[in-house]
Amino acid sequence: MLFWIIILLVSLVTVFGVGAPLMRALTSNRDPNERKSVSGIRMASLILLVTTPIAAAAIYMTVGAPYSLSPDFEMQLAAAQRSPTETIEAMPAEERAAMIESMVSGLAARLEENPDDPDGWRMLARSYGALGRAAESADAYRQLVASTPDASAEDWRNYATAMLAARGSGPGPYSDAFLDALKTLQGFNEDDPLALFYLGLVAREDGDAAGALQHWRRLAATLPEDAPIKPQLQGLIDEAEAEAGEQ
Repeated sequence: MLFWIIILLVSLVTVFGVGAPLMRALTSNRDPNERKSVSGIRMASLILLVTTPIAAAAIYMTVGAPYSLSPDFEMQLAAAQRSPTETIEAMPAEERAAMIESMVSGLAARLEENPDDPDGWRMLARSYGALGRAAESADAYRQLVASTPDASAEDWRNYATAMLAARGSGPGPYSDAFLDALKTLQGFNEDDPLALFYLGLVAREDGDAAGALQHWRRLAATLPEDAPIKPQLQGLIDEAEAEAGEQ
C-alpha cells in the first residue's frame, strides 16, 4: 500500500510541476519568447516523465514487493517459513484433530491396498497410539510384526505395550498374543525388563508364586538402585515370598 501512495505522490508532483506551466504556455498568446518557454517546458516534461518510472523502480527496489508491506502478506510469509510440524501445531485444536484424523485414515486406506509396508504400519500404529486408540494401535503393530520377519525388539515392545493399553488395568487374563510378545522380547534379551515384570505378574495370577519370584528377582538384579519401579517391585517380591511360604 505504501508503495502505491509513493507512486501517486510522485505522479502528482509531475502533473503539477510540469502540466500546469505547460498548459499556461499553450494557452498564452505564443509570442516568440513564450514559444521558447514552451520548448523548455516540453523538455522538462520529457525529463520528468522519464525519471518518474525510474524513481518508482528505485523505490520498488528499496522497499521490495509492494504487497510485502501488507500485514496479511507478512502473516502468510511467516506461515510459509514454518516447518510442517509448527504449522500443524499452530492450527486450532479442532482443525488440527481433523487434519490428523484425515491423514491417519488416508494412511490406513493405503495400507489396505499395499500391506507390505513395514514403515507404514509402524507409522499407523504410532499415530493410533497418539490419538488414544490403543486397540487399533495394537492391531497395526500386529500387522507389522506379522508381515516383517525381521521386526525389531522395539517393534515387539511397542506391540506388547499397545496390547496392555488396550487391555486396561482391570482384572482378567492376559492374551496369548501378549504372552507370545513377551517371550519374543526375551528372545532378543533374556533380561528384558518389560518381559520379566509381566511374566512375573502372569505367573502370580496363575497361582505360581515361585515362578513370579524367579522373574522379579531377576529383574531386581538388573535394575539400577535408583530405578523408580524398584520400591513397587520389592513390594511384589515381598508379597510373592509370603504366598510361596518363604521367610
